[in-house]
Amino acid sequence: MSKNKSDGLELVEEEAKPKSKAEKTEKKEVSHDKLVEMVEEIYEQNKKIKLRLTLILVGNYVKFLILFIPLILGLLFLLPLIKETIPKYNALINSGSPNPFSDILSNTSPEQLEEIIKTFRN
Repeated sequence: MSKNKSDGLELVEEEAKPKSKAEKTEKKEVSHDKLVEMVEEIYEQNKKIKLRLTLILVGNYVKFLILFIPLILGLLFLLPLIKETIPKYNALINSGSPNPFSDILSNTSPEQLEEIIKTFRN
């Protein structure tokens, strides 16, 4: 290694590159093996991630179905029951006159109404 000084900083040159072809080939093989190993590891991780994402997706569909199937079935079975009960309640509500006080007010005279109002004011 050689050292150069310039402005108080030391610059260190790297060691010389491999000199023989055998050393270069050996380094390439080692780095190639490491790369293959890393690629295989990444591939396995990707397979696990893909499986987890698939399970999450399936789980979300199951949650959706668990929530909406009872709502849809309830709606289908309750609609006929609601259609049967609405006329019954309409008959109860609309029985007689539309306004229950209309009969009372039609039979009273204006003087009687004034007396009723006076009693409520006191």
